[in-house]
Amino acid sequence: MKRFTKTSSLLVCLACLGWVGCDRLPESITGRPDPNAVRIAPAGPDGKSLENERMVAIESASIPPAFPSADTAPNPFGTRASESLPGNDTSFIAQTSGNSEVGSFASPYPNAGLANGLQVPAADSPNPTADGKIYIDSAHLKFVNDLEVAAQADGLITQMDADEGDLLRTNSLMIQLDDRLANSELQVTQKEYEAAVEKSKDDSEIQYSKAAHDVAREEYNIAVELDRKGAGTATELSKKWLEDRRAGLAITVAQLKNKQDVLAVGVSEAKQGAAKVQVDMRKIVAPFDGIVAEKRKEQHDWVRAGDVILRLVSMEQLRVVGQVRVSQLSAAPHELLGAPAVIDIELYPGKSERVTAKVGFVSPVMESSGGYRIWLQIPNVKANDQWVFREGMPARIEIATR
Repeated sequence: MKRFTKTSSLLVCLACLGWVGCDRLPESITGRPDPNAVRIAPAGPDGKSLENERMVAIESASIPPAFPSADTAPNPFGTRASESLPGNDTSFIAQTSGNSEVGSFASPYPNAGLANGLQVPAADSPNPTADGKIYIDSAHLKFVNDLEVAAQADGLITQMDADEGDLLRTNSLMIQLDDRLANSELQVTQKEYEAAVEKSKDDSEIQYSKAAHDVAREEYNIAVELDRKGAGTATELSKKWLEDRRAGLAITVAQLKNKQDVLAVGVSEAKQGAAKVQVDMRKIVAPFDGIVAEKRKEQHDWVRAGDVILRLVSMEQLRVVGQVRVSQLSAAPHELLGAPAVIDIELYPGKSERVTAKVGFVSPVMESSGGYRIWLQIPNVKANDQWVFREGMPARIEIATR
């Protein structure tokens, strides 16, 4: 009875173990394969399983022979260094019991190799082509004259003769700010200037000082004559001499004062010029022929100095901006200046225009991306009285380097 009880208990325990975690028991106990165990069954070149060969390799791994290279050294999986590990795509490496060979692999990195590692592909052509040309696929158009018109002073927009799409001529009025206070200050400075000019012309004080000096000199001469005849006194002679000196110095003072009046004219003129600048700062005119591309303020808006009111662009000239990578160069960067180029500008998908130009600029600074910024200037063209090329259009540049 006791023996039966022990046997029953053992069966119950085994049943419980099988119900709770039989998948974790070794195969020697459960009699079933362990799904979590590592399986090494790569395919050979004939498509047959190499399980037996792998098992032999695993059993003999405890006796390491002298390996001539790392490629033949064993590892815990019983594979060679160049063979695929379990779970890898066996289409990439076809495994054999000897050396491994690289199979077909559609790599996005054409210059990649197992020995050298993966190489990051270049944005454009990695090297100059056999025809000696450099191709830049990621260029774009940019206006040469592109201006964000900003307020130069605080004030209220009292007049705005510009709307999006309007064509403005050079020196035509675009924006007028409230200039009443500035005009009043200008009038004050104008009056001050006029007064200073009139005062600088007045030399009456100089003339009076000269006349007073003549009288003082005559009185001094009389005192000298009386003293020579013994009719005068030394004290009287000294007084006349002092009056003569004072009259002479008065002339110098009058002349200096007149010079100050002349200089005051210049100061008043400078103030008047500053007042005119304040008036002009509230009147914004077009610096070149252009089209209003964007409006950010409206009439009667209050603006502060520096606030952008509108954007004015000239459609006549554009630059094609791109970047030449260092790996594309076969000579020094400066040698690209003046190189002829062909530019394909994409107007819309499926439609492009081809123009020719020369490289007009190569940046003196290498970008962090490993290239030099360049641009080529081209004229815009018209179709049905409308400009064809626009800023931001993608372009492809083909530069002839020889």
